[in-house]
Amino acid sequence: MRRFITAVVSLVSAIALTAGLTSTASASPTSAPTARPVGAGQGIDECPQKFYCLYDHRGFNIRHADGQIWIFKSPVTDLGTQGAADRASSVVNNLDEPIYLYRHFPTWSDPGTCLEVPPHRHVYDLGLYTLDNEVSSVALREFPCY
Repeated sequence: MRRFITAVVSLVSAIALTAGLTSTASASPTSAPTARPVGAGQGIDECPQKFYCLYDHRGFNIRHADGQIWIFKSPVTDLGTQGAADRASSVVNNLDEPIYLYRHFPTWSDPGTCLEVPPHRHVYDLGLYTLDNEVSSVALREFPCY
């Protein structure tokens, strides 16, 4: 019986990792950001509920099997720490609050270029907002666009 339970637990863990459901998926909104491996993200439906996602290519990587998807739940002041700085071309916001995409993290002296993405919305092409391959940080309620 012990072997059966161990096998079931291992199988469930493997399925959760394959589906991209790691321990950070159930963490609080202030948890560390998570990123999926290359090639794992194509389409709007790949972005889980209660997360926001940045896509390597416009159109949510649909025509790019090698496109990276980065999945976050909390603000990220430096997307470079996740390998995502200046790479996003489309975005999906499945949070219950807006997210704010910045060309540079805002400071008091320089608010930076900013795009607000409302809750449960997406942007097919960030180039339409002069942010294609230009997003370096993402803020939530503490740094809204000016």
